[in-house]
Amino acid sequence: MEEIISKEEFEKIKKAPGEMRGNGDKSIGDYILEKEGENGLQKVEEIMKGLGYPIEYRKINEINYYPAWLADITFLIVKRLFNFTNEDFQKMGAREVKFTPVKKFFVKYFVSLKTVCEAASKIFSQYYTEGKLEMMEFNEKERRAILKVSQFGSSEANCQYFIGYVVATAGMASKYPITCEETKCIYRGDKYHEFVIKWGAAIEEINLQEEINKLMGIKGEVREVALKNHRDFILEKKGEEGLKKFEETIGSLKGVMQYKKLKMWEFYPIGLEVIELLVMKKIFNFDDEKIKEIGAFESRVSFVIKLFLQYIGSTKLLAKKAPEMWKKYYTAGELIVKEINEEKKYAILDVKDFNFHPIHCLNLNGYFSNMVKMASGSKTVDCQETKCVHLGDEYHEFLIKW
Repeated sequence: MEEIISKEEFEKIKKAPGEMRGNGDKSIGDYILEKEGENGLQKVEEIMKGLGYPIEYRKINEINYYPAWLADITFLIVKRLFNFTNEDFQKMGAREVKFTPVKKFFVKYFVSLKTVCEAASKIFSQYYTEGKLEMMEFNEKERRAILKVSQFGSSEANCQYFIGYVVATAGMASKYPITCEETKCIYRGDKYHEFVIKWGAAIEEINLQEEINKLMGIKGEVREVALKNHRDFILEKKGEEGLKKFEETIGSLKGVMQYKKLKMWEFYPIGLEVIELLVMKKIFNFDDEKIKEIGAFESRVSFVIKLFLQYIGSTKLLAKKAPEMWKKYYTAGELIVKEINEEKKYAILDVKDFNFHPIHCLNLNGYFSNMVKMASGSKTVDCQETKCVHLGDEYHEFLIKW
């Protein structure tokens, strides 16, 4: 069998201290079994045996402790063997919460999101012998909590696993849509990990007319093509009936009904773009991932972008032209490519003077991700908003890896 991980790598990762309850490793094995079948799980176990650590994931005792590095070794193997992505690692983390009776009971006992966050340190210490988790902030009004994790994990995949874990845990205690982003990470040079948990308004709490009154007065415009793409996305995902429902809702809202008929390449109030995203969120129950998908769709179907990338197929040239392209679509805000490293495959983008609504951040996340995906030819792209004006920062910052 082709060497997936060398003995040297294995010995290096094994130096990571601490232990973790077996339910995590067992859940990881169950996820591999679900996605790759018996043969897939068997391949992973054969590699582990070849490294001198024979293990059968389905026989792991959920209560016993196992080396913390076992999860990191497994993450590395499945990433190389099956091309597992950040989404896979997040699903693994979520799976551990959803399929562990003790944790389900524990979260159910702490009946609110606030009490779960307050108990997070205790939950963490029950399952890990190393590392420390602290709740740094819980802001009910701003719908935000911040967790600090120190001395934890030995791979970036573990960070993604933890994100999935947090979202699933918080989601079980809340009626709100939950998101979690890692805004600080030791693998990006920070001293500790920082996770920002945000919960949006419950669908029934979104008051569209109130949002209209706030947004339509904001200065700035967007090209018609962005609004047309919203309709094309709805048509693709929800069909004619969905599009009809959307247009009827838009047509019933005071302050935007005059924009029901759009003219090609004209500029329209930028608040209208946000309102349309909020309408889709409310009437179709779209979550954050779906809002990102809308952004990705917009970049994918854009004729101008496809033509541009056909002749300029590199991330470096895309970075050079990106600020100029931004100005063709928006009269507000500024896109700055702060850093790009094609060798290490990452870029850092800043968006300044663009303070409209948090839903816009998700839309841009999807848009930037797919742009880089098309330019780089990479199958997997990870985009994280590491700074956000809605979290008190002076500008938006997006870290993109491919």
